[in-house]
Amino acid sequence: MNRDLLPFLVTGTMLVLFGIALSVVLGTSHPERRLLGQWKEVSWTYEKIDPTPLEVTTGSSLGEELRKEITKGLVIHESETWRFAPGSELILHKNGERNDTLQWKLKGHGHMLQLVFGDAHEEVYQVRDLREDEMVLQFNNDMIARGVVRIVLKRVTEHA
Repeated sequence: MNRDLLPFLVTGTMLVLFGIALSVVLGTSHPERRLLGQWKEVSWTYEKIDPTPLEVTTGSSLGEELRKEITKGLVIHESETWRFAPGSELILHKNGERNDTLQWKLKGHGHMLQLVFGDAHEEVYQVRDLREDEMVLQFNNDMIARGVVRIVLKRVTEHA
């Protein structure tokens, strides 16, 4: 092999590898972009951590009364539809009407969803799963019956 060609081969190889790496990075959708759009709550389930006298079994759907008690003080529970907009704006709707607008951001490499309300209070949810058509959030509940609440949302496809 001609030693004069070695620098050109190394440079060419490095450029090819850089191009492959760049295409992989650009081809992978960033979690924040995958979150954009409209999502509808389809279920809330509860998983107990501690034994409790309440009649709630692991993995059961939450009744409206228990859901209200567990989520007391949380604004997010009053929504049915979440619209993640560019610029970190989240618009919450219930019964087709806007009931709150706040700021959102993903933290921890997309594993934590932080919601910041106009009065500066925050709610933080773990992003357990984020797929094209489904998102699973969870939050820990330390009130009444300690446990984990899982919120499943489905993407709403917007018709043209």
